[in-house]
Amino acid sequence: MSSKSSSSTALFNQAANTVSTEDIPRILSIHAAASRSMKPPLILGLPGSSKTEQVAAWAAANGYVMFTCMLPHLGVQDLKGYGVPDREANVMRFMPNGELPFGNGKYADTHGGLKPLLFLDELTNASVPVFNCALQLINDRCIGDNVLFEDTLIIAAGNTAAMRTGSNKLTASVADRMSIYNVRPSINGILKWMSHEDNRGNPWVVAYLQANAQTGEGGLWTTKLSEWNGEEPLDSARSYHKGLSAYLNQYGSDREMLGDALFPAFCAAHVGCSAGTKFAEFVRLSVEVGDIDDMIQDAENCSVPENPSIKWGVAARLVSRAARDEDTFGKCLVLARRLTPVSMRPSGKQFTAFETFLTKAVVTANTRTATWESWRKAALASSQSMTS
Repeated sequence: MSSKSSSSTALFNQAANTVSTEDIPRILSIHAAASRSMKPPLILGLPGSSKTEQVAAWAAANGYVMFTCMLPHLGVQDLKGYGVPDREANVMRFMPNGELPFGNGKYADTHGGLKPLLFLDELTNASVPVFNCALQLINDRCIGDNVLFEDTLIIAAGNTAAMRTGSNKLTASVADRMSIYNVRPSINGILKWMSHEDNRGNPWVVAYLQANAQTGEGGLWTTKLSEWNGEEPLDSARSYHKGLSAYLNQYGSDREMLGDALFPAFCAAHVGCSAGTKFAEFVRLSVEVGDIDDMIQDAENCSVPENPSIKWGVAARLVSRAARDEDTFGKCLVLARRLTPVSMRPSGKQFTAFETFLTKAVVTANTRTATWESWRKAALASSQSMTS
């Protein structure tokens, strides 16, 4: 085989073996359906790419009780159990600590139909003794006398050695016993996850990532690990959601946020200097567009920004205003549609990207009040009428 052909084959194999975070739920469903006839999945990806969160969300939605083993933090006894001498049999028995799904028969039979999911997280960062115990669980579904329930689904996750997380290279024994999926960061995947009411992100963060998803300017893991200095924060999904989004939610208003002299520094502290600077500038320019309330009142005729990034900033601010009442929601929807040029709008009554963003954010809001119920119904009615 020529070197060119060999190179092409390598690239094809790499592409075929790489999936998006959006693909994780489907992968888990396939392995769950096949039960024990398939090798368990091992999901490898950059830290902070929402692997654990995706697994947890899938488990909750599909009737599983999740038993998480953060392997680097565990000792052998946490998996194998604690030794207790059986003097009559002259042997050592290992008693489990109750944190793993060990038991006879099917877990679902005694737990209302719920099934156990054993999640072996950070498998590649485990110490050698713990790694060997985990491998025995994967291979034999037991450790000594402690046997996993028959309906236990095993899933593992970790990082690769190239990701500079202190991970070990995979051994041939693991590669032979598991179905390996390399997961790439996905803005659309994290946006879909953040749209769930339990994980709702700050509208500014959602708008910034949405804008980058539309313009292709990055927004997740823009720092190459091969060039990382080992000190800078990283713009991972976790950094945006658990860090930046949680930080922004502490401000009472946009003006208060931009008036804080440390605002750019706080942004950089969570997602790095480059991404933090871009995000802070995105927010500043969006706010400078003008009074959003005046724009809403004159939704049909007000001027709209041309910069795509600022448009997403306006859309983010519309989310918080839409909760006021049905009339305001309707005007917000009109303004959201106008953010897309007429020549680029979908035919008929289909939603534009901005309308979809606004409607999803409104419907998945987590404020259970009479006002919320009123505009939630208005949002659903508008969505149904425009897509029919």
